[in-house]
Amino acid sequence: MDTSNLLLIGTFVMILAGGIMAYVISLHSQSKVRDTNYQQAMKAIDGVIAVSDRVSDKEFLTASLSELKWMPGVKNVWINYSHCSFIQLDEECKVLEHERDRVITHVLESKNSCMRFDNYQLLSLPIIHKGEVVVIFTLQLKLEPAKDQIMLTRSIAQAIWQGMLRKHRNKKIREHEVFLSAATEQGGVGLFDWNLRTHCVQYSDVFLCQLGFTAEELKPHIASWTSCVNPEDLKVAKAYIDERLRFKARELTCDFRVTNKRGIELWMRVQASVFYNHKREAYRIVGAQMDISGQKDAEDRLLEERDQAQRLASRNDTILSSISDGIIEVDTTGKQVFINKAAASILGYPAEFLMGRNIEETWYRPSKIVKGHFDVDLDIFTALSTGEASDSDDWFVAANEHQIPVHRKVSPIYTDGAVSGAVISFYDIAQEVENTRAMKLSAAVYQNTAEGILITNSENKIVSVNPAFERITGYTSDEVIGQGPELLASSLTPDAVYKDLWGSLASKGSWKGELINRRKDGREFTELLSITTLKDDFSEQYYIGVLNDISKVKETQEQLAQLANHDRLTGIPNKFFFESLVGHLIEKDKRFKRKSALLYLDMDRFKNINDSMGHDYGDQLIIDCAQRLSGQIRDMDYCARLGGDEFAVFVDDYESEEDVYALADRLIQVISAPYNLEGCTSHIGMSIGIAFYPRDGRNLEELKRAADVALYKAKADGRGVYRTYSADMSDMAKERLELETMLREAMANDDLTLHYQPQVDIHTGKTIGFEALSRWQHSEQGFISPGKFIPLAEETGLISDLGRWALMRAAKQLKEWIDMKMEIGYVAVNVSALQLARTDLVADVKTAIAKYSIPASMLELEITESFLVHDPDKAADVLHELKALGVRISIDDFGTGFSSLGYIKDLPCDCIKIDQSFIRSITEEESDRSLVKAIIAMSKGLGLGVIAEGVETPEQVDLLRTLGCPVVQGWYYGKPRSPEAFNPPAKSTESMVA
Repeated sequence: MDTSNLLLIGTFVMILAGGIMAYVISLHSQSKVRDTNYQQAMKAIDGVIAVSDRVSDKEFLTASLSELKWMPGVKNVWINYSHCSFIQLDEECKVLEHERDRVITHVLESKNSCMRFDNYQLLSLPIIHKGEVVVIFTLQLKLEPAKDQIMLTRSIAQAIWQGMLRKHRNKKIREHEVFLSAATEQGGVGLFDWNLRTHCVQYSDVFLCQLGFTAEELKPHIASWTSCVNPEDLKVAKAYIDERLRFKARELTCDFRVTNKRGIELWMRVQASVFYNHKREAYRIVGAQMDISGQKDAEDRLLEERDQAQRLASRNDTILSSISDGIIEVDTTGKQVFINKAAASILGYPAEFLMGRNIEETWYRPSKIVKGHFDVDLDIFTALSTGEASDSDDWFVAANEHQIPVHRKVSPIYTDGAVSGAVISFYDIAQEVENTRAMKLSAAVYQNTAEGILITNSENKIVSVNPAFERITGYTSDEVIGQGPELLASSLTPDAVYKDLWGSLASKGSWKGELINRRKDGREFTELLSITTLKDDFSEQYYIGVLNDISKVKETQEQLAQLANHDRLTGIPNKFFFESLVGHLIEKDKRFKRKSALLYLDMDRFKNINDSMGHDYGDQLIIDCAQRLSGQIRDMDYCARLGGDEFAVFVDDYESEEDVYALADRLIQVISAPYNLEGCTSHIGMSIGIAFYPRDGRNLEELKRAADVALYKAKADGRGVYRTYSADMSDMAKERLELETMLREAMANDDLTLHYQPQVDIHTGKTIGFEALSRWQHSEQGFISPGKFIPLAEETGLISDLGRWALMRAAKQLKEWIDMKMEIGYVAVNVSALQLARTDLVADVKTAIAKYSIPASMLELEITESFLVHDPDKAADVLHELKALGVRISIDDFGTGFSSLGYIKDLPCDCIKIDQSFIRSITEEESDRSLVKAIIAMSKGLGLGVIAEGVETPEQVDLLRTLGCPVVQGWYYGKPRSPEAFNPPAKSTESMVA
C-alpha cells in the first residue's frame, strides 16, 4: 500500500474519531443541561410544592404553570393519562381525557413534537417509570417551542410530577392523622408509647381521660400506670407480657381491671405492637387501651341469660331425651330443626348429621314397586301443605341400610293461625313385627318340622300333635287327641325312667331322655324325648313334648362304638379300649384285693413274612393269630391287638401264677402251629412278656412297662418263649435303648467299618474272594458284636440304611484293590430281606457300580433264603434285574428255609452258601452230614457253586473235601480283618532303585 493511501485512511480515522468525540461531548452536555434544568425547575416550584397538599390538583398545576411563562403562548396544562394507582387525580385535571388514545399514540410514535390543531398546538410530555409510560403532561401552546425549550419543559414536568407525588403523600398523611385523632376520640381509644429501656410512657388525651387523670397527675412512668391495675390482673399481665417477649411476639392483647381516679373499677383491653432492634431486643411497645366495661357487663348478662336458656333447654332436652319415641321437628321446607336422642338412635344417624338436612335426605323407605329403589313421597309434606295430621305404620331404611318398621304420627305446628312446621313422633315396632312374624314362623315350624311334637294338658291328655308326630308314630291326630301318651308305651322302657321323668318335671319343669315306644303297627322304636312345662296367660298348665326317632342313630352309635373300641382288622378290642377296660379292672382289683396279670405278645419273624409275602398275606396271618389267641382265654379275660404284630392278654382274678404260665405255654404252642394261607405254608413264633398285679405294678402304666421289659427279655433269649418281669430286666431294656441310640449315632457319624473274610479254594488253598462283614468299634465300650447290633438294626428298621452303607463301602474298597493290581476275585456283600423289600436294591447297585467304576462281575450279593421262600415271584424279578447288571448272586443261609429246594432251579443264582449251623456238627451228626452232601450234589446238578461257611477245624475241611465242596470259609482260614491286612506289601526303596 502506498503512502497516499495510508495518509487518506489516517485522515478518515481522525475525522471519525473527532465526530465520535463531539457526539459524546454533546450527549454529556445535554445530560448536564437536563440535570441543571431539573434542579432549576425543582427550585422554582419548591414554593408551590410546599403548599401543594392544601390546594387542588388543578390549582397545583395552574400555580406551576406560572413557571412556564417564558414559553410562548402557554395557556393550559393537563394530566390526561395516569397509571399511578396511589394517586387519584381531580377530575378537572383530565380535560383532555377524550383525546387520551390519540395523545398516547402520538407520544409513542413521535417524541418531543407538537400536535397541530386549527388555533393551537399540544405538547405532550411522557413521564417514564421503570420503562413504562405512567403519566402524560399536555401543554396547550400558540407557537411551536424550540428544542431547548422542550428539554427545559420536560425537566419542569418531571419536577411538577415529583411535586404531585409529594402533594398526595402529604395529603394522605394528614388525612390519616385526622382520621386517627377522630377515631381515638370518638371510639374512646387511648394511645400509649412505652419505652422499655427507660420505662417512660407517653399517653394520649383519651388515655388520660379514661383513667380520670391529668397529664400532671399521671406521671410518664410505667409504675404510675400499673399502680391503677388490679394486683391479681397485674400479675397475670406481667407473666403474659414476659412470655410473649420471650417468644419474640410482635403483638400483645390482654384484658385487666383498673381503678380510675374516682375509685370506680373498669375493664380495659390493651392491644399493642412490639418493636425490636437489630439484636432482636424489644425496646418499645406502642398500642391502644379501650374501655370494655360495658362489653363485659353485656357478656355477663349474656352468660346469665345463656345459662338460664341452657337450663331450660337442658330440662326440655332431658324430657325429650327420656322419651323412648323419636321426635323430629321440621320447618315449612322440610328442614329438620330438632332431633331427640331416640330419633337419632332409631334412624341410626348422629343428631348432628340430621340437623339442618331436609327430611327427604335421611328419611326414606324401600319401594313397594321396584326392588332396590326408594320412595320419598312422605305424608309429612301433606301435613305441611294441608295442616292435617296423619298416623300410619311404615318401613324405612336406617343408616346401616337395614330396614326398620316404625309407627309414625305427623302433627302440624300452627303459628298465628298458619302452619309453621310439623312434629314427627315415631317409635320402632320391630318387636311387634317380629312377634307377629315369630307367631307365623312358629306355626310354620310346628307344621313342617321333622321332629314330632305333642302337647298335653294338665290331665296329661293329648290336645295337639303335628304332622311329623303322625309320620313317626303312624297315628293320626284324630286317633290320639284326647288320649294319653301311654298308648305309645312298650314294656321295654324301665319304670325307673318314667319315675325320673315325672320327678324332673315336678322339680325342674323339664326332662330329656330316651324311651322305647311302639308305633301303631306294633314296631318298637327308640325316641329321644324332650318335655317342657308351660303355663299360659290363664295359668293353665301344658306339657310340650318334642320327639325324634333315633333308632337308626342308636344303630350307628353301636357300630361306631364297635369301630372305636375294636380293631378293624381282627375285630378284637383295640389298644384304647383294652387299656381303658384294664385300668378299670385294676381299680376294681384294688378294692377287692384280687390278683391279675398282663401279657404282652409279639409275633416272631412276622416282619420278614409281611415284607416278603405282601401285606394282604400278613393281614390274614394276623387275623388267624387273633382268632387262635381269643380261643385260648376265659370269658372273663380280655385279648386285644395293640398294633402291628403285637397283642395283649389280661388275666383277671387268677388263682395261681402257674395258671398264667400254663396259658402262656398254650398261646405259644397254638401260635407256632403251621399256617396254610393262599396255598403257602408259613411258620411264626410268639414271644410273651408277663407282669403280675400288684407285684410288678400298682397301676396300668407300671404293668405296661414291666410287661414290655419282660417281652424284650423273651426276644433276647431266643424268641418263642415267655419271661416274667424282674427288676434286672429294666437294666436290660435301658441297655437296649442306649444301644439303639449309639447305633444311630454311629451310622450318622460313619463310625462303622467293614472287615473282610477270605473265601478259599479247598483244593489249592488260594483265596478266590472276600465276604464284607460289618464291624463296630465303639470309642468307649470297645468292640460291639454284630450278633448284638445286627438284630437290633433289623428290629428298628435301620438295617436298610446299614445295608446300603455296606454296599457303597465295599464297592469303594473293591475299586482301591483293583487299582493296587490285587487278584481278589470278587467281594460279597450281605443283603437283608428288609432291604430287598423296602428299598430299590437294583438302583443302589447301579449307583455303586457307576460311582466307583468297578466291574459288575466282581461284586457278589448274598441274598437270604427266607426272602426267596416267602415271596418267590418278587425274588425272581429282583434277581433277574440284578443278574442283568452282571453281578454275582449267592443264596445265603441255605437250608434254614421251610419249603422245597426245587425253587432254586428257576432263579439266576451263581452259588449256594451252606449255613454254618450244619457245618458246625458235620463231623458228629449224620443228619447234618447227609444234608450237606445232598446240598452239594443238588448244586452241582444245577450247575451252581457251593460255599461252606463256618469252617473251623481240619476235620471239617477233610470231610468237606471228601463230599466234593469246592469252596470254604471260616476261622480255619482266617478271621475277618481290616482291608489294610490284605493290601500287598509296599516295594522297598532299594528294589525301586534297582
